[in-house]
Amino acid sequence: SIASFLLFKEDAQPLIAALRDDTHVRAQMSFSVPAPDSRVEYDLWTSPADSLTRELQEDFQTAVAALSDHAYFTPHMYIYDGVFAGCHSEDGQ
Repeated sequence: SIASFLLFKEDAQPLIAALRDDTHVRAQMSFSVPAPDSRVEYDLWTSPADSLTRELQEDFQTAVAALSDHAYFTPHMYIYDGVFAGCHSEDGQ
């Protein structure tokens, strides 16, 4: 995917002019996100049934432990309804 962001028109005009002149343009995006402390906060969304990321899920605990003083990790698990997904019938079979 291509990162995108909005600019005020007066900020964008010099970039547009440079691009029209076939000039290379380099831009840096930065964000100011409020944080309660100096730790990086990150989330991981996955599913226990996802066989493609099973190795990552098993090995990720090492990274979480290594970053524990410098990062705040929040795991999220998608839990699917087995009956709805057709894994088994309503009688448990």
